[in-house]
Amino acid sequence: MSFLVAGWRFLAAGLQFLRRWSNNRQSSPAQFRKRLPASAALRVEALESRDVPSTLNWTVPDSGGEYRLTLDDQQLTLAQADGTLLFQAGANAATVEIFGSPAAEQFYLDFETTDPSTGLQVSLHTLGGGDLVEITLSAQLEAVRLAPKFALITTLGYAQSVDGAETIRVLGNGGADSLEMTDGPGEDSLEAGPGHVLMQQPGVYLNDAEGFNHVTVDVNPAEPNRALVEGSIGGDTVTMSGSSVHVTLLSGLWQGQLSGFTRVSVDVETGGGDDTLVLKDSILSDELTFWPNHGILRRGDGIEHSFQGFPEVTFTANSGGKNDRDVAHLFDGPGMESFRAAGNRCFFVDGKDAFILRILYADEVVLDGSAGGLNFLSVSSYAYKLRVTGFRSADGWRFAYPLTRAQALFWIKRIALRLEPSLATAGDKMELAVMLRDFVHHRVRTGSNSTAWPQFDAYERFRQTIVSRQEGVSCQGAAWLYRDLLNAFGIQAREVSLFSSTYRPNHASVEIFLAGHWFVMDPTFNVSFKDANGNLLSYAQLRNKGTWIVDSNGGTNRGRWTINRVVPYRNYLHYIEYPALYV
Repeated sequence: MSFLVAGWRFLAAGLQFLRRWSNNRQSSPAQFRKRLPASAALRVEALESRDVPSTLNWTVPDSGGEYRLTLDDQQLTLAQADGTLLFQAGANAATVEIFGSPAAEQFYLDFETTDPSTGLQVSLHTLGGGDLVEITLSAQLEAVRLAPKFALITTLGYAQSVDGAETIRVLGNGGADSLEMTDGPGEDSLEAGPGHVLMQQPGVYLNDAEGFNHVTVDVNPAEPNRALVEGSIGGDTVTMSGSSVHVTLLSGLWQGQLSGFTRVSVDVETGGGDDTLVLKDSILSDELTFWPNHGILRRGDGIEHSFQGFPEVTFTANSGGKNDRDVAHLFDGPGMESFRAAGNRCFFVDGKDAFILRILYADEVVLDGSAGGLNFLSVSSYAYKLRVTGFRSADGWRFAYPLTRAQALFWIKRIALRLEPSLATAGDKMELAVMLRDFVHHRVRTGSNSTAWPQFDAYERFRQTIVSRQEGVSCQGAAWLYRDLLNAFGIQAREVSLFSSTYRPNHASVEIFLAGHWFVMDPTFNVSFKDANGNLLSYAQLRNKGTWIVDSNGGTNRGRWTINRVVPYRNYLHYIEYPALYV
């Protein structure tokens, strides 16, 4: 029963404070000051009953200073920075009000209590002048509300409120603590990322919060408020739909909901990971401008979304139907890009799989390949206006008849050298094998190939996967492409099929034969394996040894295909087979 009474008591006091704060927020400091106690001395009122709490009031001397308010399970303590004790009370003191002075003050509130039944209410009123309040939350589950010069923290055990401080900093403990932020009149700016949120209006207020995994920010959409969101080292997902932006960072560990911002910029470039962005248009005419690695969507309703570093972007247009005209301007980079148009969709893909842009239902696409490189275009009954410069037809590189394997390998080598001239600079076959593995690893599009793809000759499989980018492949497709490339450049290679203990096919890879020895070259993960002495190993040796060292051989890895992110590699090695050459 005491727990329920305490809970109702803190809730009632919190609501009473909100009403008082709402009534007085327009008062001037002088008007508000007149209602404060005249004496700076501590006044303690005796507890008259279980439901009427004692009240502690304390007024800061006009000299300002630094103060620390600490609550643990036994007592509440207010002290100066030098340790001078100002007052001390039991943890169940119930109501504490602290009033600031016109001078600059710093308050540090540290609530270490784990007791959910104290029912403590703490209110801090400052008068401006450069005040700072820093609040360290307890290990309990807390909900925090921040507004300009205002904070309210509630939990089962206690409630805190702050008003008047220009700078408010709240330090959460992670977990399920939640944070809500709102803006004030005028132009506000927000900076957010994993574990931190900062919102300010220079010269007016600054609210800073750290350690929160659930964040909601709601601002006035009629004002030019701006937001910058930084990505994490994990997989980030962002959906930008007008003034509503939903952000999930660290593969779901951090979530934010932003509402009302007219300018939002999201930058995930430094974090890496499998980051995805979804852009949605307005019912008016919208314009998307995209370059490799960054872009901007200017919506017809005046909202602007910019982004950087996303390897996967999807833009959905035509919300306005026939009443709007949505246009996408796409610019290439200095390397290879490919563009596929079919129906009401199109795909713009980097030659090394650094990005893929999907566009749905646009009215017009302007494709500019003037930055250079060998760019390819594939079209099939598209339903929008398409203007193209600097791209050549991928169909022009297709043969009308099947090629023999010797013919296919000749053309594979020729096209590969056009796409990656540095292949001709390899010093020996080992270096070349690593460069070719890196070529396949970065240029294939991950996915499931069509049932027709395996039936084509080696060159046509290469053209559809590497040139036109119309086919995605899994580990087996990557193994076929890599084996064919190795053979085209004169290196002996074979496909390897790997199975689980229940003879379930788990993985497909490649072994190459150099210096009288077979050893692993896995294009899916872009690695080989060696022993403690640096000797490269075959799959049979991997199974027999049981331990090995993963070696990238100087190559780089796509974040989405990292060997440490899949099932333990040893689970692949229960059965090893070498399929016959699939021409």
